[in-house]
Order: sequence, then structure tokens, then C-alpha cells
Amino acid sequence: MIVDIRTYNIIPRKMKTYLSLFEKFALPIQRKYFGNPLGYFLVEHGPLHQVVHLWGFENLADLERKRANRDSDPEWAYYQDITEGQVASQEKKLLKQKDESVGDLFETLGQEQKKVLNVIIKTDVGGTCEAINSALFELSNEKAKVKIVSSGVGGISESDANLAVAVDSIIIGFNVRADNTAKKIIESESIPLSYHSIIYELLDDVKARMSGLLDPIVKEIIIGTAEVLEVFNSPKFGQVAGCNVIEGNVLRNKPVRVLRDEIVIFEGELNSLRRFKEDVNEVKNGNECGMGIKNYKDIKPGDKIEVFDRKEEAQVI
Repeated sequence: MIVDIRTYNIIPRKMKTYLSLFEKFALPIQRKYFGNPLGYFLVEHGPLHQVVHLWGFENLADLERKRANRDSDPEWAYYQDITEGQVASQEKKLLKQKDESVGDLFETLGQEQKKVLNVIIKTDVGGTCEAINSALFELSNEKAKVKIVSSGVGGISESDANLAVAVDSIIIGFNVRADNTAKKIIESESIPLSYHSIIYELLDDVKARMSGLLDPIVKEIIIGTAEVLEVFNSPKFGQVAGCNVIEGNVLRNKPVRVLRDEIVIFEGELNSLRRFKEDVNEVKNGNECGMGIKNYKDIKPGDKIEVFDRKEEAQVI
């Protein structure tokens, strides 16, 4: 599959008229011959008065055939006539996806089963470009995937930056740099951009970015456990459990669980933690304390109160 990217530079103060005519006349004709566009965008940050279209075709022959059919349609000639003088210039770029189609790319953007890192690669020579593409392909695993949206030889251009915005991609330059126009778009859109001259450092960069896509692993840590010895009723705190800390420490500001016969029957938080008659934030192992559990009134002697915490750990590719 190839993607035809068209960037139209609209004459100032003509944008509203151009968009109205395009949506009323041109878009139905384009859809008739090309199908639905992969993307239809206005440049919000960067060069003003630009419209970007992305159209997908099976190959170059398919593109030429469909465009010839469209160009021969009288309605298209009429549209060209009524919009004359509204477009100052246009730029075009053809992208060929090496492994998967950009159509598939747009379909997978919202999938959550496997995280996808979209990458645009620009290098100084073709052999390096092929080597990097191959190495990036090998980084994909069951958790995250590298999707090479576009790769090629030469500096990072305005079209590369616009494509990165369109498909939410990072840009990597190997021994090349972004031109001034591309820099402005990259900066205004906060597009992740990195330059490299050593391949293994480039791969480490991509692996780190892939890891950043993954949801963190949430691990629970049991901080301490207290056994309920007696239960009291307090006018201020309601039911209060007189406890002995049998493992670890009890902390006032951490979540708790109530266990009965080693089965969790409630999860919540403390509304009071006292030692003797003083409010405290921590009670250490081997000490007695009074514990009040917020919105829970069924505590019984013999129950255990488990204090725990949740910590997030980053996944690593």
C-alpha cells in the first residue's frame, strides 16, 4: 500500500470558502473514486493556512488509474474552476509502507491489547536505513510493537513533521537533521524527536520509549498486621478495635483490610489510630493500639487488620 500525502497552502482569507467548497463538491468526488481518506487535517500549529489530506492506494498503478478516472469526471473539472485562485500551492509526498499498510496503522492506533510505538526514520544513506528498519522490527514483542510509519534517506522535512502529527509518531534522525520548517512544527506540536549517530544507542532510545508506553505493574506490599483483642464503642469514632500489632508496623494514612478466618471481608481506611489516649501516625510491632475503621461497624475479636500499600513499577522491554 502507498499513501499520497497532499499539503495545500491556501491563500489567506480564503480558507473558509475553500473548506466549504471542498466538503460540498470535492470530497464526494474523491470518495467516489478513492474511498474514504486516511486523514483530513488542518494545520493548527506551524505554517498557517494549510490543509493536509492522506489517501491510501494499493500501489502506484492503482493511484494513477483512480486519479485519471477522477480527473475525467466533469464534476471534478467544475470543482477545479470554482476554486481557482484559492490555493497558492500544493506539496505532495508518496509513502510506501514496507511491512504493514498505513491503513492498518490507523486501525491499530486505538487497540489496547498491544501498545504501538509509531516511528518515522530518516537516515543519511540507504544501507543504514535498511539496517535500522530491520533492527527496529526485531524489538517488537507480545507487549509492545514498533510500527515504522515512514523511512527514507535525507533530512527531516515539513512533510515528515506533518505525518508525525497525523499519526502520533516519534521522529528519529540518524546522521541527519530537521530543516527549519520541520523544526517549527516539531517544537509547536511537541513531537518527540531524537538524533543519533550510533545504531545501538538508537535502539536503546526506542526500547526506552516502548517501555514508557506500557502500563505500570501495581504491586501490593503488606506493611503490618494487627490482631483485634477487644472492641469498644467511642462517642467520637464509633466502633474502635483494641489491637496488638503482630507483624510489621501499622500506619495511619495507609489502606487497610479486615480479615476473618484469613478471608478478606472489608477493605477501607482508618479514621483513627491511637496509642493510649494519644493520636499517632504509626504503631510498631509488639505494641497495642486502638484502631477505628471508617464506615465499618462489624469488627470482632479475633479479626485481623492488615495495613498495606500499592506501588507502581515501570515495565521494561
